[in-house]
Amino acid sequence: ALKSKLNYFGSGGKPGGLFNVGPHKNLIGRNTNDFPDVVEGNLRFELDQETLYDDIDLNAAFMPSCISGRLFTKSDSVMDLNLAISVNGTISAVTWAYVKNGVSEWSAMVPETAFKQGKNDVKVFLVSNVSGRPCLKSIRNQAGFSYTLSASKDREGEVIISSNGTIIPVIPNALELHLDVADRKSGRVLFSGWSVKHLFNPTLLTSGFEFMFPISRLNGRANPEIRIFALSKNGIASELHYPKWYRWAKK
Repeated sequence: ALKSKLNYFGSGGKPGGLFNVGPHKNLIGRNTNDFPDVVEGNLRFELDQETLYDDIDLNAAFMPSCISGRLFTKSDSVMDLNLAISVNGTISAVTWAYVKNGVSEWSAMVPETAFKQGKNDVKVFLVSNVSGRPCLKSIRNQAGFSYTLSASKDREGEVIISSNGTIIPVIPNALELHLDVADRKSGRVLFSGWSVKHLFNPTLLTSGFEFMFPISRLNGRANPEIRIFALSKNGIASELHYPKWYRWAKK
């Protein structure tokens, strides 16, 4: 068993080691500039928690080494798609696309040494074979919206303003979502929760949420707040209900 694992992952003295796995693993460590600049026009990717890579702290206890996201394509199947993930111009992982609950997803582990202090550039490439050689096509980033919480100018209370200019009113208790977990460990906080009306419906278990927050973003802040809001397709938002023990609610 040990010999098999060493052959697959390598040892501490073998380059790549645990991260040198996946399709076309010979690409790991190569610079993306070594390949022609070709764009894959039928695909888009979305990066989970993209803002984590905008301000990496190399001294933090937590590094977002597990990079994941989704693919959007006109095709009905992405099961055969091989992907390469680059960090700051170097291919740091290779992986496959897979379908989960009808959504095309992907994930990969990259070494912490792939990151640099500050903003990091994460890109996704489609990998194929052309005349026996690997060919890379860059996939465009379908960046999600960003949101800003602000005091309302026209009414009491608060609003959320999206990056496209949409103003979403925050209406207390309009959406019944509750925070269930805020688990702090290894330099980050894991948040998760559920919709109360969906909690006991087994067909709607995916209506919950889960995300990580690097605790380093709170450094130097007195009495920090971490407030979580749910946004509906109907154009309204509500702040989640927090447990009594929650320490980062609005002061």
